[in-house]
Amino acid sequence: MEDTPFLRYVYCIIYSIVMYGYTAPRKRSTMYGDVDVAADPINKLNLVVTPPDINTSKLLTITNSTGSQTLSLTGDGDINSLGKLTIGNAETNNAQYSSIAGGNGNTISIGGSTSFIGGGTTNTASNTSTVVAGGDTNVASNSFAAIVGGQDNTVTGGYGFIGGGAFNQVNGYQGCVVGGNGNVIATACANGSIVGGQGNTIVDSDHGTIGGGFSNRMDNFSTYGTIGGGNTNYLNNVTTSVIAGGSNNTISGSCNGASIPGGELNTCTGNYSVASGYKSKATQTGEQAYACGFFAVLGDCQRSTYWLRITSAAIGTFTYLFDGGGEVSYPAGYTGTCKIMYNSSKSGAFLDCQGGVRRYTFQNFSNTFIDDGASNGTLGVAIINPPVMVMPSATTLRFTVTTVAASAMRHSICVEVYWMKRG
Repeated sequence: MEDTPFLRYVYCIIYSIVMYGYTAPRKRSTMYGDVDVAADPINKLNLVVTPPDINTSKLLTITNSTGSQTLSLTGDGDINSLGKLTIGNAETNNAQYSSIAGGNGNTISIGGSTSFIGGGTTNTASNTSTVVAGGDTNVASNSFAAIVGGQDNTVTGGYGFIGGGAFNQVNGYQGCVVGGNGNVIATACANGSIVGGQGNTIVDSDHGTIGGGFSNRMDNFSTYGTIGGGNTNYLNNVTTSVIAGGSNNTISGSCNGASIPGGELNTCTGNYSVASGYKSKATQTGEQAYACGFFAVLGDCQRSTYWLRITSAAIGTFTYLFDGGGEVSYPAGYTGTCKIMYNSSKSGAFLDCQGGVRRYTFQNFSNTFIDDGASNGTLGVAIINPPVMVMPSATTLRFTVTTVAASAMRHSICVEVYWMKRG
């Protein structure tokens, strides 16, 4: 028989069985042909299979002393073709070019050509080039899927992977669950990953990642999102957003680039917003919200910070806006203290710039505010009057700057607001 890499692999397996199960060379003839098996004192194995017809299917079976099958080797076609290796008890190998290396009750189905089961019990490989290395009752049923081990894990997504754990599912294309218990990557999710933890789920959110924790969820097309860990955190219909950890935190509202570093019961719905602490709420573009509790509802007692900007090239009054537009807004029934830190500078090589701090106290029951004054610093010549706050409505804070020079300028403002809802 021609010496091939596959047969050399088979020889190594047969060697261990022969060395411990046979003490002398044997030769027997079966209806399939002559078989010589010999083990000598210097640990060599000589195996010769001679079928009566070169075109007859080949089968080698080695049995133990009780007559139960322990190893079988089959080949299809001519004598030099690659075959199937099946070792173990009550194994089923119905696919071409596939192998079961050990275990009990494992199955490679007809569609599982070029597949492999390393061992374990009641594992199934049922599609092209699938692998189950071991474990108990694991199923790899889509092409190029792999399960390393564990119990009751299932991969139905093409190119999916489960490392271990129990009751994990990878149903999406190229999904990956490294381990844990009861983690699920759903069918409509491509390239999702769950590292570990328990009861974590990614649904229709391509390229999403959950690091671990318990009962974290990502769905409703939350693409490129990440939940690092924690408990019952949720990404819902957002893009490129992150919850690092904590408990019961939520990012939702079709926003992009929002983040919650941790804490509990924090929410983000504004683009590029950040919420942290306990029961804070970030609803506007770029808002950074922090709270340590509330009176009655999320965000009714917190600090929020905003960044707004504008450019000018003429003398006049200009309104600071968020990136992409918009002004600071808040619900009715709030009072607050506002501190603005501002800076304006001429474009180009000019040295003229101006900055300072201004404070306001306001309430929107009667749409009124108090100007607590401004500190103002100038380098070069004055280019602006200090920014002011106005309240065009009961739910809007507007910040404006008036230029005194016609040069091209950039204006930025950081607004820090301490909110409180009146009882």
